[in-house]
Amino acid sequence: MRNTADSEVVAGGSGAVLGITDDFASFKGKQALLKAHLPRAEVDWAYYQDGPKGSTDPIIFLHGTSGTAAAFFYQVEMLSAKGFRVISAQYPAYGTLEEWSKGFDHFLDLLRCKAAHVFGAGLGGYLAQHFASRYPHRVRSLILCNAFASTRSFADKAGALASVVHITPTPILRRMILDSLISSVPMTLQVKQAVDFVASQVEEISGTDIAGRLSLNSTENYVGALNLDDARITLIETAGETMVPEELRRELRHRYSAARVAELKYAGDFPFLSQPDEVALFVEVHMRGIGVFAGGRAPSFSDASPESSPAARKGSGYAGSGRSVPSAAAPAAVLEEPAPAPVRRPKWINPFDDPPVRPRANPFADAQPSEVARGTGRAYQNIEDDPLL
Repeated sequence: MRNTADSEVVAGGSGAVLGITDDFASFKGKQALLKAHLPRAEVDWAYYQDGPKGSTDPIIFLHGTSGTAAAFFYQVEMLSAKGFRVISAQYPAYGTLEEWSKGFDHFLDLLRCKAAHVFGAGLGGYLAQHFASRYPHRVRSLILCNAFASTRSFADKAGALASVVHITPTPILRRMILDSLISSVPMTLQVKQAVDFVASQVEEISGTDIAGRLSLNSTENYVGALNLDDARITLIETAGETMVPEELRRELRHRYSAARVAELKYAGDFPFLSQPDEVALFVEVHMRGIGVFAGGRAPSFSDASPESSPAARKGSGYAGSGRSVPSAAAPAAVLEEPAPAPVRRPKWINPFDDPPVRPRANPFADAQPSEVARGTGRAYQNIEDDPLL
């Protein structure tokens, strides 16, 4: 488990907080961890799934370097209850970005998905962007949580490690992941529980998978151009220090300058665990923003209210970058049918009446007699200016 001796725990929230581990144990009692075998690559994708299986455009969650399919169990539970088909995937080890993108494409085929709304956290967001650049027809929209579009900073920090990570013993790889979770920044009780839960999940990740993730994260590369409008992209960021360097966060905002931006306070690196209600709400607002509603129904004012939403209570919100964006708790507008246009009736004209006589305009009405030259109809400021004189 993560050593939090150097970190100050700040009380947050109201009342006792039910442990994430207890919540996950309850979730596992209802949901089984499924496996999808890709015969060509001889690898297995693990995933949790809930919601209407007939939907061919689900919401798919992708974890970061230290995550598993369990990282998004809250969102699977909450969003599926709203009527969305939700999948939390755990990807196996791949050597290159191209191989990973091809593997995710096959994973979608196995789950009978035409396309997906992809939520990527950390490394998962980086991989989701690469997939969107290579398979644009399979990505409906993107939600990037504490993500990045370039690994330049990570590659500089790793140095030669990326080239030897595949021959590094598993205990050392696990220790590297756990050490990256240690922070001297004060944290709330919810953030501490989220970090401890992620640390416990690291013990279940194989050495091969950890090496593959570290290799992708530490090899210098960047995301290519996306054929996806910024209106279909939402950035979810945690205010303050995270494992993603500030320069990479600024770069991501600049890259998608017209995307919606949702900022969470006191949420740490794993807001989907420390503040799951807010993240689920942001995902639902994102889906509404691109015209997708749970269960195919139209939005109503009763779906969300500023007073009752967790985001409104805790001060998180949407900040528009390049466009005006409503608050995360704002209800969707109800469209009203336009009033019918008044019937225009033709005006009846008596054919025996004399037509009206329109008075002719006097072209010299505005000109003074002294300013009219020889009846030519041309007016001048001075009579000496007349070229006919």
